[in-house]
Amino acid sequence: MSSLSYKPLRKSVHLTQITDEEIRWKLLSRKRAAEYLLGKNLGGTHYSPDIPQSSIVSNGTGKISNILFTVPGYYDQKNPEVLVDPMDRSHFLTLLSHLSHEQRHYTVLCHATQINEINGWFLQNRIPESDYSLAVSVFNYSIWAQDAYLALSQRNGRIVLAESICFNRDHDMSVANDLSKQTDVTAYQSHLYFQGGNVLSTGQYVLVGMDYIRENEGRVHLETREKVLAAFTALCGKKTIPVGRNDLILHRDRQYLGGGVFQPIFHLDMYVTPTGERAASGKELVFVASPRLAREILGEKDTENDFDKYFDEVAQQLEEWFEIKRMPILPTQFNTKQSLFPRHYYLSYNNAVVENYENKGKRLKNVYLPSFAGHVEMFRKDRYITAYYGDEKRYAALDEGAKKIWEQNGFKVWQMDPLEDLAMSWGSVHCMVKVLSRTTSLS
Repeated sequence: MSSLSYKPLRKSVHLTQITDEEIRWKLLSRKRAAEYLLGKNLGGTHYSPDIPQSSIVSNGTGKISNILFTVPGYYDQKNPEVLVDPMDRSHFLTLLSHLSHEQRHYTVLCHATQINEINGWFLQNRIPESDYSLAVSVFNYSIWAQDAYLALSQRNGRIVLAESICFNRDHDMSVANDLSKQTDVTAYQSHLYFQGGNVLSTGQYVLVGMDYIRENEGRVHLETREKVLAAFTALCGKKTIPVGRNDLILHRDRQYLGGGVFQPIFHLDMYVTPTGERAASGKELVFVASPRLAREILGEKDTENDFDKYFDEVAQQLEEWFEIKRMPILPTQFNTKQSLFPRHYYLSYNNAVVENYENKGKRLKNVYLPSFAGHVEMFRKDRYITAYYGDEKRYAALDEGAKKIWEQNGFKVWQMDPLEDLAMSWGSVHCMVKVLSRTTSLS
């Protein structure tokens, strides 16, 4: 098995390096563009998607009826017979084992060389061929099935993957196109700029991180924030709530946070989790991350680089629409021989896959939850890592603390195998899948 350091750090770090001057220049450019376009009177007041009778698939409500995995290509010169990254294989197999407690459909994009192995995964879990679809690709796409598109459901049952106007990470922009030619999925090119992990669907609303609200402002037919919000509402079929601040997060703070500019982490799904559960107030329960809660579970003092204030802002902002409870999130870092600078990342229990539905009068609530204990010694021994702060007991305490919070709110917890390798790349289990469709109730 190749060392971890040979794997790319799979999510971009450029956002942590961008300066305030660059951001302000971009904002000024958008303002000037909006003034010019509004003055031209181009006709049409709002962007209108050409997807009739569709709405975004929920992040919590309903049983998962179809879920997408994207299995990246893999080559290890020392072990050429290994066709799937061993850690990726562990993650996919664990999730597949958990999900197989109920019948559902699986859509898998893979390389042709991996087909026999992936067929074996389904055979191992006694999942018949009729319950999964394989599509093949020749491209260098990533494990992050979540990000390059939004999953929409049409009233006729058709699944639509609406792609962002721009997505340049690896070859992820090829995924929807390959799926549309080999499965029942339809690809649609949106005019909006977004990333799937920064758009969350609750029962009544769609949440969009402020970074991508601001990125769209000033574009044709998206000149104002009101038009941007209206465009997301039109595409997603739900009222849009922007989540984040109007002022820049301080540059010094951004070096420790997860790359957000107007939000603490660059994707909402790392620190906000809709549950589909109604609280006594009648509002939907939403979990928001809290470094302070992680320190309390560990019996540790807050540190100056926890930046609770940014996560607290999000919790306070969302209280208008939701019942808010907190979920632990732990900031940490590591160093490698290849970089002079530490890699900051989060152990997030918000980045989970949730389903909440009724079956024959019985309420079923499942969460497929990250865990992080179990691989500490492996990372300690990695000869390319020069500084690592993982601790088995601390991680086990956090895993158990997060599990209890979900259980206290009535969820059956299906814990994943250790996911710190994904966390090091700013992701976790929610990032590595895309729920394509849900069944809201079953007779």
